[in-house]
Amino acid sequence: MMGNVSSEEFYESISDFKGENVHVVTSTSRYRGLCDQIDRAGLNILLKNVVERREDGWIEISDMMLIKGDSIESLFLEKSFPFESHEAIILSVEDGELTDNGNKDHIDHIE
Repeated sequence: MMGNVSSEEFYESISDFKGENVHVVTSTSRYRGLCDQIDRAGLNILLKNVVERREDGWIEISDMMLIKGDSIESLFLEKSFPFESHEAIILSVEDGELTDNGNKDHIDHIE
């Protein structure tokens, strides 16, 4: 595992995602949804009310979806739920259109 963190401590930490709105980045896509279950053995994640990032925005794809643990690159809590509240800004940053240089004032006023 990571440094001095036991596998038990790691699982305890990752189990905190259960019941939360999460953003999952996999090797092929990005998903958002409610984390319903996390499989201890393979760290597979079961999401409810799943949306997927596509070129034209976030698209509803399923009421329930299993994401295999070995395909997950990152998992984080969605602080801006509902997702649409800061979507344009998030996408601008992801696309490299909004940076610290030219648009810093705009970023400061988000919070």
